[in-house]
Amino acid sequence: MNQNLEVEYKVMVSKEEYDRILREFPGYHEITQTNHYYHGNPEDIYFRFRDLGDHYLFTHKEKAAKGKMEFEKEFRRIDLNDPELLSYLASKNILPPYTEAASLTTVRRELDLEDEANLCMDENRYGDITDYEIEYEITGEKGSLKRFKELLKKAGIRYKKSPASKQKRALEEARRTSDK
Repeated sequence: MNQNLEVEYKVMVSKEEYDRILREFPGYHEITQTNHYYHGNPEDIYFRFRDLGDHYLFTHKEKAAKGKMEFEKEFRRIDLNDPELLSYLASKNILPPYTEAASLTTVRRELDLEDEANLCMDENRYGDITDYEIEYEITGEKGSLKRFKELLKKAGIRYKKSPASKQKRALEEARRTSDK
């Protein structure tokens, strides 16, 4: 299992703001990815498999002093019976049965800002909802919240911390639609 520290900042934006930032920062590459969110027992702890087309990436995140610690492993397909995965989940007290709780598809337009961060402009679809989010994933020493705010300002966007993660939004929508 690989692990790395994830430090990122996010802001939800309107469709108009999203289109503006795409124009302000051309040269991005585009990928489509689908996150499948699972829980075991207890039901309030989640992990995901991200479908990247030719492979899947298992990810479980835990809060860290700064950011989140990510535990990851690549798979050719979703394999909830993989021995290393089962051992890892058991070590975190996430026990079977494992159930898919929600999914979310993102069209990600990503720009590598050398020695700083990745600027990710995400169009997310889950249930009947489409929303837009800008992520600034720090990858180098020059990355900072101050720098992210400067980039947003260039596109006429004010920083306001994102109220909920993609996972939380997808889970809330899945619960809402299942209650109907």
